[in-house]
Amino acid sequence: MPAVNRYIDQDKVYSGLNSIVYKARSESSGEIVALKVIDEDLCMKPHNAKREANLLRRMSHANVLSLIDEYTYGDDRVLVTPFYQFDLSKLLQKNLKKRTRFNFADPTKNSASYTNMLPPERADEVFFKIAEALRYLHHDMGIIHRDIKPSNVFFTSETSDPILGDFGIAYDTRHPPADEPPQTKYTDISTGVFKAPELCFGISNYSFAVDIWSLGVLLTILYSNSGSSCLDDEGSTHDLILIHSQFANFGTPSILDSNDRKLYWPEVDTPESHFSKFEFKHQSRKPVEQLIPRCRSAVVKNLFDSMMVYESDWRSTARDIVERRSEYMAGQT
Repeated sequence: MPAVNRYIDQDKVYSGLNSIVYKARSESSGEIVALKVIDEDLCMKPHNAKREANLLRRMSHANVLSLIDEYTYGDDRVLVTPFYQFDLSKLLQKNLKKRTRFNFADPTKNSASYTNMLPPERADEVFFKIAEALRYLHHDMGIIHRDIKPSNVFFTSETSDPILGDFGIAYDTRHPPADEPPQTKYTDISTGVFKAPELCFGISNYSFAVDIWSLGVLLTILYSNSGSSCLDDEGSTHDLILIHSQFANFGTPSILDSNDRKLYWPEVDTPESHFSKFEFKHQSRKPVEQLIPRCRSAVVKNLFDSMMVYESDWRSTARDIVERRSEYMAGQT
């Protein structure tokens, strides 16, 4: 049977700049699947559909998206994967409680506030499972995901384990692509507020720590009071706004004070970096309790604090996080 006929009852569920995703059913097995249709001629670097397929084909982990099938249709490459009902964005939305304040004199001035009702213990589970996926990617496979965000974390149900997906811009450090050498990788990666600070300053020889920073930002949403990150959403569109928001929350870094390991940032003390060209207002680092207010676990708080440091080599690794899960579990009994 031609590949294009193997999947029926197609229904578009997502349309983006580089791909369209359909929900479909396998003609042979009846399995519900996702078809990610990528027009390779329209992919902007570092997006690469062929590399994405090759990576998915090689990987096998309970918390990482699997590839069921792959085929080409005209100019498009189609990746067939399991279909997931939820992503983390939708899960968070389902756990938001909305409260509306009515202005009866002027209804146009009604306002709404949101309360994050996601149980902290569920947030802990999601955090450690994503860390397990990253430990596998980073340490077993040598892969930098480069786009950790809620919409790339999938679930079969509200209570299932998370599955990390979307490897469209992932980077294989053990088989670097010819058009993106290890010392001069693309810095236009990650999405909005999830972008690590070194990327905003032109550091192109980055490694796995960019994923750790993104995971830390994700925690500021999971453990927030309102369902939103402490970082300014306007940083999604402009690096300078994002930098100021990062400094307002995690403190203004320095290339001079080596006594403060959280703020000392020798990585950007290079001619290639733009950091020394700016004079930034000094701002102190906010307490962890303010950055992730609904987190109850001392272990998670400590890990978060060690993930969100500017010098990327000093950030906790995915392996560090996974290894401390037993300590976390002991604290839950």
